[in-house]
Amino acid sequence: FGMRGALSTGAISPIMSKIFQESNLRAAGGSLLLNPATASAIGVADRSMVTVKTARGSAKARVYVDASVMPGVARAAVGPLPNQTPVSEELGMTAVLELCTLRPDGTWRYTDATIEKVS
Repeated sequence: FGMRGALSTGAISPIMSKIFQESNLRAAGGSLLLNPATASAIGVADRSMVTVKTARGSAKARVYVDASVMPGVARAAVGPLPNQTPVSEELGMTAVLELCTLRPDGTWRYTDATIEKVS
């Protein structure tokens, strides 16, 4: 999912960035939200690192277990990285939108993915 005006290096006021990071009101980029049953099924714990693989590539993400996410579905956050850290320097990450399959009109709804625990 993405927030308009808050993608990757989009400008967010420092106070809002601080509030979002400290309150978890909005997941930072590089976050993957999983239902507790889904996380358990693939053997990952809250705040552990995983690799997300799609037909377009792979990326690392930090798991956050969240009961509001449907079982069998992962919500990958598109937004500013923690402390506005560049993707390539922090966690060696690929932006999640680069992994998504776009529809002909340039939008996306979901992309099939495999999630594996980082050893």
